[in-house]
Amino acid sequence: MRGFKNPALAAVVGIVSLLILPISQPALAGTFTLVGTHPDAINQATARGRTLVTLKPFSGKIYAGYGDYGSNTGPIGVRSFDPATNTFSSQLLNSSTEALYIYRELNSKLYGPHQDPCGSGNGGYAVGTTGETWTDQAPVSAYHIFDMNTHTGTDLWMVGSHSYGGNDDGAVWHSTDNGASWQVSLSLQAVVGSSTRIYGIGAYNGKLYVQGYDLSGGWDGRQPNSKVYDGTSWSDGPDLMPDGGLFTWHPESFAGHMVYQLYHAGVEGMCSPLYKFDGTSATRATTDYLYDFTISDGVLYALTEDGTVMYTTDLVNWTDFCTAPGTGRSLAVLDRELFIGGTEAQLFKFSEPVPEPATLAILALGGLSLICKRRTCLPS
Repeated sequence: MRGFKNPALAAVVGIVSLLILPISQPALAGTFTLVGTHPDAINQATARGRTLVTLKPFSGKIYAGYGDYGSNTGPIGVRSFDPATNTFSSQLLNSSTEALYIYRELNSKLYGPHQDPCGSGNGGYAVGTTGETWTDQAPVSAYHIFDMNTHTGTDLWMVGSHSYGGNDDGAVWHSTDNGASWQVSLSLQAVVGSSTRIYGIGAYNGKLYVQGYDLSGGWDGRQPNSKVYDGTSWSDGPDLMPDGGLFTWHPESFAGHMVYQLYHAGVEGMCSPLYKFDGTSATRATTDYLYDFTISDGVLYALTEDGTVMYTTDLVNWTDFCTAPGTGRSLAVLDRELFIGGTEAQLFKFSEPVPEPATLAILALGGLSLICKRRTCLPS
């Protein structure tokens, strides 16, 4: 190629010239099709309960989370959605929780924490295998189980709240035997009032991170600092919500950071910027407020409050991909197909595939991602 003295760079630019058109324009002109309505979610009594607030790919299927734990509209029917046939399965489990807002794939199984256990005072999770065998487990006394994770890749952790000394304390439970038994690893008492909850547990660089939220603190009820588990004990860590907030929702490792939101669509449809934590401090990763985000093949996709679906490979450069239906509240990518979960239990699929990760990597070489449309984000 004339004008390039570096043969390697010339080759890259040649490849980019062949790939840029499929990335930047045709996908934006695609359309969303309604491919299903969740048979259980549509029968929820409230608008909040009918909203598909999370979508999770697992073993070639998609699982949707929904419910209203403010109005106690459980139990929650678990079904899989098969993209090959555009159908929901029969009910695999009627989980004893008022809401299921997050799924975690841990140790080759899929877990759905009991956001608000029904009735008995014991809580835990729904758990499914690749063969779509699902069971409900309620191994601990708990008011809420909000999130789960693993530290070693073989153990299990849960966070939420429980009764301790007459108070509603934030709690972290730990199991080293695949959930057969659980022990309280950390209990957080309220700094303000008498009720504390832990909404998220993040695994990052060999450590676990949680941060308590005091209900009496209102919209900025976060406790002053996080708690960090190093494999042996818990200690004080940095504030993960420097701008104020309720909780660290859906923490995941991505592009050298732990990323998460401060709110989620299950709480009155609220949005939050994406935050990133580098082990020392937390900052905003987007100026856009998001309903949801998902990670697939090294790419993070986000659904913004205005309905834009955008993506990034590095938390710096963001590219608009398409505009979701106005009712969209959650998203997932499975086999390069984009799905949007919406209000009224609706599931939508986009007509165009998301860009291949290899293509995005080529565009990122030498700043060539600048050819794509970029969104403004806050400084790193």
